[in-house]
Amino acid sequence: MERPPVTWGRVAAMDSGDVFRAMADAVRVRLRPLCRDEPLPSRPIVVAAACIAAGCGLARGAGACAVDAASLAAVWWGCGTGSLIAWWCAARRGCDAGAAFALCAALVAAGAAWSAACFDLFPADELAWRLGSEPVPIAVRGRVAAAFRTLPVPVQDPRRAAAIGPSSECVLAVEAVRCGTRWKPASGHAAVVVDGPPPDVAVGTRLRILGRALRPAAAANPDEFDFALRSRSRRILSIVRVDSAACLRTLARPAVWSPAALLARLRAAGEVALRARISPERAGLAAALLLG
Repeated sequence: MERPPVTWGRVAAMDSGDVFRAMADAVRVRLRPLCRDEPLPSRPIVVAAACIAAGCGLARGAGACAVDAASLAAVWWGCGTGSLIAWWCAARRGCDAGAAFALCAALVAAGAAWSAACFDLFPADELAWRLGSEPVPIAVRGRVAAAFRTLPVPVQDPRRAAAIGPSSECVLAVEAVRCGTRWKPASGHAAVVVDGPPPDVAVGTRLRILGRALRPAAAANPDEFDFALRSRSRRILSIVRVDSAACLRTLARPAVWSPAALLARLRAAGEVALRARISPERAGLAAALLLG
């Protein structure tokens, strides 16, 4: 079978735009059998999650560039409310594209407002407002919100005045703080660091703790890790250091059917199984990835 002759004169007469369009048409014809004929299913949850995540990132960037110390949460909530009003007006007029864009903008503003509120807004009776950068004696009562976990032992440095031994940490939801001879209501979350192995305390247990408390230190040098910023992002503004587990007194244990306690026991069992089958260097990372 003979091939048709090539019309070089016609190809030479075509400009660059026509050549690119012809190439795109040829590629489209080649790929059409591989494409679906029916439309892709809609995924509104994925779009909503992407918008909320974009709003959280936008809030962090805007908060870092803001000059005023006030929170931008109210501004983001106002933007979200305006976007919802725009969505309602566009939907009533039958403008589907405008309604979809306004709804996405409302989700972005809602994510930004939630992120800004979590990062900037704290109650007036937060325990951290009573503390400073220097440790002070303190007595607090609260409920264990996150179970004790073993902290990694720092590398021994001969320049240290004293070696740092093993320790463990939990998160305490503060309920009251001792002021003189009276207990006053308090709130917030505190990281409780106990010297030695982790005590056998379940999630949901109410404790009375005697120790020394302070606020996390901010970065003092360029490129230094900022513990204060990390703690603020976790909404943990206080650190309570305890010499031993003897300074912890159990006031009430959680109920057997408590969902938090059941999840904590399940996670502890999974961590024990991982540490039995994985090297100690990788067990912590595996537990964090698989169990949270």
